Amino acid sequence: MLLGAGFVVEDTALGWVKGHAEWDGYVGWVEARNLAANMADEPTHRVTAIRSYAKRAPGLKDTSERIDLSFGSEVSVLSDEEGWSAVRVSEFGGTGYMPSVHLTPISHSFTDTVTVAQMLLGTPYLWGGNSAFGIDCSGLVQAALHACGMACPGDSGPQERHFP
Repeated sequence: MLLGAGFVVEDTALGWVKGHAEWDGYVGWVEARNLAANMADEPTHRVTAIRSYAKRAPGLKDTSERIDLSFGSEVSVLSDEEGWSAVRVSEFGGTGYMPSVHLTPISHSFTDTVTVAQMLLGTPYLWGGNSAFGIDCSGLVQAALHACGMACPGDSGPQERHFP
């Protein structure tokens, strides 16, 4: 799952949470430590760099802890400071900083799914993956369509039925 994706919890067991992604209904287990409580802010921007990061303080030379973010992750931008966007990041107690050039308003969509898919060339294969850190065939289709503003199931069977 990408940062900003909603997740509906259905069950818990030994540090894991079973549920489904809000936007496509994909069912699976997630480590509980990887889920954060809703920060109450609607996402305002999407990561449009293939890979990005958020960290505790702005600036290229800052060496504070960081979290890696994939293309398609959604964040809530709070303010802009000299090329850095303050974003809502629960891992940092509320606020982190990202390069502003890696973000695009959530209202923007790409227009060519093939161009988006080509941006992800070289991404390692990961079964069930849908991010720039690991992706499979159905994840690639979903990422490309989602970036172009189109809903798409996260698994190849439902994709085939959805797009006959």
